[in-house]
Amino acid sequence: QAETETRASMFFSAHNTFLSKATDTRFKIWYDVTAGGIMDKLGVCEIQVDHSTDGVNWDIVATYEKIHYPAMVASNTASHVGYITYYGAQSGYYYRAHVTFYAQDSRGTGELSRTTTTLRM
Repeated sequence: QAETETRASMFFSAHNTFLSKATDTRFKIWYDVTAGGIMDKLGVCEIQVDHSTDGVNWDIVATYEKIHYPAMVASNTASHVGYITYYGAQSGYYYRAHVTFYAQDSRGTGELSRTTTTLRM
């Protein structure tokens, strides 16, 4: 993991991700990423959503990948902001997302994974 983090630091200068409640059954997974220069591709390559009844034991409930959600990645840019909406959230459950930031340029690709803080619906 240390090698991945070191390689990723060549590409990313800032990144952030968080959840925001939209309705009683929907929330948004926000992401914001900035690179050290113009990237061929920049954004998020995967988001995994987990839920839990107790905030301790988690189950995967959804996965979003850039191949199916192309707006998660932008071209020829140094920054990218966006969100994915999760539908079907259940009242009383805890939710979190594992977000993998992605960058690609002539040096290759870099990935950096982060987990959001927990949201209770």
